[in-house]
Amino acid sequence: AEILDKAKKTSDLIGEIAASVKEQSEGMNQISTAMGQVDSITQQNAATSEQSAAAAEEMSAQANAMMESVAELGKIVGLNINAGGISAQKSQRAERVKSRAYKNAATQTDYLIDEFPAGLLAPARLV
Repeated sequence: AEILDKAKKTSDLIGEIAASVKEQSEGMNQISTAMGQVDSITQQNAATSEQSAAAAEEMSAQANAMMESVAELGKIVGLNINAGGISAQKSQRAERVKSRAYKNAATQTDYLIDEFPAGLLAPARLV
């Protein structure tokens, strides 16, 4: 009878361990899925930042071309317009926009990591 009781107790413990292993496996799958989502969003943020930076550079180039045209037109009508000074300001503004775009992407990524469900990172307990 004592042997049967110990065998049943051992069997129960093995069942609890199996259930714990299953829970850990499910938890790891959830972590893997969540990290895949974080990675995907991070890549989207990086792509958006690159697009914003490219758009800022293109706008800066267009603004410079427009200012040069205005300066040429100004010369024709007898005005002295300093397109070079305005061009430098536009370039600095484009750099600030590009810098902000990269900072925003980094901030969003940090937020996603900070908001990641902490319970998923805690190891499951074996009984």
